[in-house]
Amino acid sequence: PGARPRKSTGAAAPRGKKKPAWQHKGLSRSGRVIVFIESLKLTAGSHAGKPFRLRDWQKAIVRKVYDPTTPEGLRQVRFVLPTMARKNGKTQLAAGLALAHLAGPEAEARGEVYSAASDRNQAARTFREIEAFVSADSALADRVNVLRFAKRIEVLEGPGAGSIYEALSSDARKAHSLSPSCWIFDELAQAAGRELFDNLQTGMGAREEPLAIVISPISPD
Repeated sequence: PGARPRKSTGAAAPRGKKKPAWQHKGLSRSGRVIVFIESLKLTAGSHAGKPFRLRDWQKAIVRKVYDPTTPEGLRQVRFVLPTMARKNGKTQLAAGLALAHLAGPEAEARGEVYSAASDRNQAARTFREIEAFVSADSALADRVNVLRFAKRIEVLEGPGAGSIYEALSSDARKAHSLSPSCWIFDELAQAAGRELFDNLQTGMGAREEPLAIVISPISPD
């Protein structure tokens, strides 16, 4: 339910499409991620229909994650714990980063991107934000397949072709077989146990540049 028909593999690519701004030359690695996220449109609240403009402190987080590199040119940062007060757009930021790794500048062929949370409802929030971003962007919508019932998105063509995104919750048991290229855990402190967290973390070993992001509201204790 909610899935689109797959395109014929023999169909010719449409001509005359402009290159996305995040693919322009001269951008740093973090610059590409920032431009990609800011090309997405917000779909709720007073800013609905407007581009997703990152605040300076959000851009600072992105730069600290993506700019430090090894001598071989690989991203140094592999685990991130940004904390912020409530109502500061952490779910939208998480969704934008997940989409960047699924079908944007950080995408890799046959990547696996997951958003995790302490319960199904919380896990579904990130999925709904990603789905909303995709629905508002015709270029993205044309090359991904959204399986709403399964809370899963498949990349059919373009950057990240063959990659999948899926929303998980802490009661999931299939994480033993996952090989995530990027995963985002929302409000980890509320999880009933650490099985899902451990399975996602240990599953990163097969990837060259995996990234784990735990996003949490600031807590007094």
